[in-house]
Parts: sequence; structure tokens; C-alpha cells
Amino acid sequence: MAGWEDTPLAPEGEADAHRAADRILAAKIAVDIVHVSRLRRARRTAEIVTARIGVPADRIRATWRLNERHAGSFEGLTRDEMIERFGRDPVRSWKHDTDAHPVPLDPDDPRHPRQDPHYDDVPRHLLPSGESADDVLERVLPYWTTEVLGDVAAGRSVLIVTHDRVLRVLVAHMASGRPSPFDGGGGPGRVPWVATLRVDGRRLAEVTPLEAEP
Repeated sequence: MAGWEDTPLAPEGEADAHRAADRILAAKIAVDIVHVSRLRRARRTAEIVTARIGVPADRIRATWRLNERHAGSFEGLTRDEMIERFGRDPVRSWKHDTDAHPVPLDPDDPRHPRQDPHYDDVPRHLLPSGESADDVLERVLPYWTTEVLGDVAAGRSVLIVTHDRVLRVLVAHMASGRPSPFDGGGGPGRVPWVATLRVDGRRLAEVTPLEAEP
């Protein structure tokens, strides 16, 4: 459980990033613009992939709006530690209910993003003390509708490097009531996914994992 805790990319993540780049190259997908969260593990993933597929650094845009779901007082804790401190029911609810919030983090807590100078450019009232899945979507949508869909409307191929919960809520939003491939507990996993939008440029036509070459 990492949340906004700015952990480095693990060795397994480094290997995943190299494999993802190889799959993008094998599929002959040309990437024009990269949108990435500000968290180190995502930025390092983007660095590895873009260096391999040849995307210039000036086409990489980092934003706090693509950060992972903020875990509130659960930040930095393992699942067992969360259950021990706060009980099983609050933890289970937060993991499975889209409108469930974690125990909020005190704004004076050193783990709160208000205390992190990396977010000094973000209005204080926008920085979360803990988020539900619905909160994540509300945070992501302003950037998604203006920046990402703006690039898509301009005919650019977009690569998004973000986190499990962000991908879940974005794909569910784009599916617009249709089944998401991440429904039923399945997640994005450790492979890149290719999303194709409908002609309106907003709703999902198809999303499939970019599998390795046989």
C-alpha cells in the first residue's frame, strides 16, 4: 500500500517498464505525448519507456492529478498494519466501495501532501487528506477532459503512466455503464493496455492488454 508515499520504483517495476517498452515497440505504436503522475515510481517508469521508444523529454507532462489514490491515515501501512490500527471493516470498505473514505490524515501530519514542497504549486484546498474511488475520478477528470482528450482530439497518440486505482476509475468512466475489464476484482496488472475511443473521442470503444509477441 503506497498511496501518495513517494516510494522508488522497485526492481520488479523496472523490469516491467522495460517489458512494456518492448511490447510498445513490437506493436509499432508511435507515442506523441506522455502524461505521468508526479510520484517517483511512475516518473521512473515513464523515463525507462520513453527512452526505449524514443519519445523526447519535452513531450512528457507530469501532473499531481494522475497520482495514485491518497490513502489518508492508511498511508505507508501494509494491509495487516491497517487492520490492526483501524479494524477490518473500514479497510475492507475503503478497498471495495467506491464512495468509502479512509480515516483522514491530519493536515499537520508530515505525510500530508500539504507538508510536501513538491505540491507547493497546488492550491492547499485541493490536496487530499484521503480519497475514495469517487474522489479520485473527481480529481482526475479536469486534467483528463482538457489535457488528455485535447491531445486525442488533435490526433495525437497518448501514453498515460499512472497507478492501479487511477486506471480503474478512468476505464470505468470511459466505459460509461458498460462492463470494464477491471470489474470483479481484476486489475490492470503489470502490462500496458491499449484503449481505443469511439468517434466522439470520449467514450471507450475497446481496451485490451498489449500482450507479448508469441
